[in-house]
Amino acid sequence: MKLSKNVINFSLALTLKTKELFFFEKLKKQDINSLHKVLFFNKLEPRFIKFIRENKIENKLPSDLYKKINEASNIRNLHTLSICNNSVEILKIFNDEKISYCLLKGAYFNTSSYFTHSFRPVKDIDIIIHKRDLFKALDLCLNNGYCFKEEGLNHAELDFNFDYRYDLPNLINENNQILELHHRFSDPFDYKECIFLDKVFEDTIEKNFFGIKARFPSPMNLILMSIYSGTQKRYFDSGSLFLYDLNEIQKEYDISNQEILDESKKIGIHHCAKIALDVKNNFLNGEQKISNNSDKAKRLIVYNKVSDSKRVVSLYLNKNIFQIMKGLIDHSISAESVSASRPYKSNFQKLISTPKKIFEQLGRVCNLLFLLTFSSVVKKELTIIKELLGNMNEK
Repeated sequence: MKLSKNVINFSLALTLKTKELFFFEKLKKQDINSLHKVLFFNKLEPRFIKFIRENKIENKLPSDLYKKINEASNIRNLHTLSICNNSVEILKIFNDEKISYCLLKGAYFNTSSYFTHSFRPVKDIDIIIHKRDLFKALDLCLNNGYCFKEEGLNHAELDFNFDYRYDLPNLINENNQILELHHRFSDPFDYKECIFLDKVFEDTIEKNFFGIKARFPSPMNLILMSIYSGTQKRYFDSGSLFLYDLNEIQKEYDISNQEILDESKKIGIHHCAKIALDVKNNFLNGEQKISNNSDKAKRLIVYNKVSDSKRVVSLYLNKNIFQIMKGLIDHSISAESVSASRPYKSNFQKLISTPKKIFEQLGRVCNLLFLLTFSSVVKKELTIIKELLGNMNEK
């Protein structure tokens, strides 16, 4: 999808809650017609509807488009309220059982100090658990209303491979709301050892979250994790709200740009922090000078198509076709991969899960490879990603 600068700027205005009307008035008819995909990608439907109503400009939108975005906004609002409220019970249990945990990502912006005037849309609840408490936390979830999203995993014969990605298979409650238990935060495809794990439990803060005391990483760690998640972790797949998170925590705790750059350098994500701060500060402060890389990153932050599979994209960017095919086989259908993503102890369970695993992966991979090969828009996005994040590991 081709996006104009007007749409990009308006999306950032909604994200950072500044100059929304100024940039809305610059939108042309074709811009307005392309808004719904961008709003969905960035989870901005609630802010958009609130902005439209506060400024009484419903007549500026086609009625069917307004209805479509309003329905999406209502669903997202209800989902956020429900999933946050429903997570309280398991967090209470974690507190009582002395589980060492931290809530991650957007949950912080649904604590009492923020929730009184607005709330931050969330898709699921992410919790990082200290490795020593991980299986105790999992048992507590399974005994208190959660089960694995994949039905075949709901038995005792499990053997998790911690070298595979960063969380356990998704858990769901009776409302199909997802709870993710992380044993690390950075992707092992980027960093063999998690760059956050040593610090995240050392310095935590407590906030009131829907009536209970919940633990979060320190303000600096919240910022660094937000920057990494919004940029390098899955190639800008989380949308623009990480810029809002970054800005709000900076203001709340009076953290300077230089402090963030200094700390980000220590863990090897200085390039990501520079991009995020450049984009945010340029937009908020009207600074004319912005690096070429950061200017290009704005488009990927607001909307992109290449973030569906980080591993496939990375292979495509850095390898020849034979290495790509080998990498896809290793990633999709090797014994190690099946063991990791279908963690059964039983050889029979592994055997019957393998065809399903292969079918799922091949469908997703073929779809993405088609886009990577034939879409000019995606090729352009790939080029930009390579320029921005080509030298993935700084340390």
